[in-house]
Amino acid sequence: MDTVKTLKEWSRVLKKGGILATILPDERKLNTIKLDSIYKHVFTPESYNSFLELIGGYEIIKTEEVVPNWSFISVAKNTMN
Repeated sequence: MDTVKTLKEWSRVLKKGGILATILPDERKLNTIKLDSIYKHVFTPESYNSFLELIGGYEIIKTEEVVPNWSFISVAKNTMN
């Protein structure tokens, strides 16, 4: 999976002002690739939000832990379209 390509596509199909909420395993808390070999990329809140900032078109609203020592959520608003 190409993370940048995927996020650009989601931005394209999401209405302006639409919300993208993504829950991901937190690589800071556990080795996600060892946990499940289907994972091809690992993320921390900082690395994932860096992808959103890199491609532009998203305003990050919040990032916080969902399940302690397991996952986080990133909530962003689409500012394009």
